[in-house]
Amino acid sequence: MYGTSWTVIHEEFGREDGPLCNRDPAQLKDKARTEKKHRIKHGIPLGIFKKATDVYIGT
Repeated sequence: MYGTSWTVIHEEFGREDGPLCNRDPAQLKDKARTEKKHRIKHGIPLGIFKKATDVYIGT
């Protein structure tokens, strides 16, 4: 629905009373990338996080 349009996501859910009110669009992008890395590392299905920026997991 929103893809990786972090500004649009923030506008929708980052309102004063929204669940993402304490994050800006750049922080949303970073959080999604961190979650994707965590899921890859632990073998958890990516779900919507497969759309997040690609991450490199070093050894």
